[in-house]
Amino acid sequence: MSSTYSLRRTCKTQAIVYSGLSRSGNPCKHSKLADQIPHLFFLLSSFTHSKTLLNPTAPRLSRLLELRYDSLCHLAGAKLLILGLERNRLRIPLRYSHELTFDVFHQLLAGIPIDQRASLALHPDPSHYDLLASSSCYRIPNRPDADRIGFDDLQAAFRSLSFKSKHIHSHYRLLSAILLLSNLHFEHVSPHPISLGYSPIASNTSARRKSTYYLDPMLLYAQQRDDFTNALYGVLVAYVVETFNRKLFPGNEFINELQVQGGCSILQSDSPGAQGRSKELGDMLSGNDVPTRRRSLKQLDRSSTLLGRAKSFGALGYEEFCINYQTELMHSWFIDQQFDQHSSRPSADGINIPKLNLNDFSSSRLEMLRGGLLDGKADRKPGSIIGGLAKTSNSQRKGKYNTMEEADNDVLDGMRSHFASHPSLISRPSHSTSQSVFGIQHGLGPQG
Repeated sequence: MSSTYSLRRTCKTQAIVYSGLSRSGNPCKHSKLADQIPHLFFLLSSFTHSKTLLNPTAPRLSRLLELRYDSLCHLAGAKLLILGLERNRLRIPLRYSHELTFDVFHQLLAGIPIDQRASLALHPDPSHYDLLASSSCYRIPNRPDADRIGFDDLQAAFRSLSFKSKHIHSHYRLLSAILLLSNLHFEHVSPHPISLGYSPIASNTSARRKSTYYLDPMLLYAQQRDDFTNALYGVLVAYVVETFNRKLFPGNEFINELQVQGGCSILQSDSPGAQGRSKELGDMLSGNDVPTRRRSLKQLDRSSTLLGRAKSFGALGYEEFCINYQTELMHSWFIDQQFDQHSSRPSADGINIPKLNLNDFSSSRLEMLRGGLLDGKADRKPGSIIGGLAKTSNSQRKGKYNTMEEADNDVLDGMRSHFASHPSLISRPSHSTSQSVFGIQHGLGPQG
């Protein structure tokens, strides 16, 4: 709310950047700001929030919200841009126990009227659907009516944003179809593996340059099912967001005229936050077993061992690595814009920027991840860890490796040989006995 007061006093555009705790999503400090357009935020949260280990409803995407004000500081329009929706929440099974898929599925089952349930082919029991049953819980703990109340609020949000009844019903039908697709199972019909389309190898010469890959048919079909539901849900969320913008954004010409007349803006950027363990578990990863300073983690059971808590969180996957990398880029850019003594905007205005210790946003960590800083060669062709992953992926497609474990070991050996002494690389996290796990000391804490 302080940004709104600052805008009223100075009539200058404000910027807000949020970032949350590990795997808990961004904090709720923006809730007062969101009250100005509550239905927009609630509808977005239903489609893009889900229960995580540390937060009962955490955002699983990054977003940029533009709030446009006229010269009298009255709200004149809003526009929303989103990216990086974590659609793996629709894969079966869910990666982590006690986490849920997106809130809208649970709200739909809990709140849809009985007379509409038959037309949507919905079953009231969440355990009837494999997508929801793959988690160890079906609703938010200690809030048994949260999903039913959430559905009522979802209906109100649709109506307030002028969604037509037929469009609302189409959304629900698509959500029902995704749930039904999750119950689609496959069985072996042939004892022979399935080929991925490579032509037969005719000679020893071509055998050195070509490889034939085979997949279990059941795994292949299940992956196609999950990819299809991911694409369906992505289209649905994109449609909802575009409808927001058509309803709430008056157009570029109007906004340009508003700026000429003295209008201002508030730009709010937030991301899911670093994906991984809490700060306390991060201390264990890096070998610093010290009490956490984050108050919101007091809910963790301090009588349990660090090793037990680490196992409950588990190692991360490729998608979380991408989210962490995206968050690292955003924070690095923001810090450079604000505190760099040579290129920041305050310095350009003649304001003396004091020297600050920015170890949490060290440029060396960014160079380790991508082979260079922003606005350099690494923008076109990343190197270091990102480049190594790309090189190994290309080699895997060309048949260089016999197994995925061999490819994993090649990546890890390269990282450990090049960055063994780098303070941001945790080459062998102490919580894991697996040789294919590593950790990154990000600006928001270690993630593995």
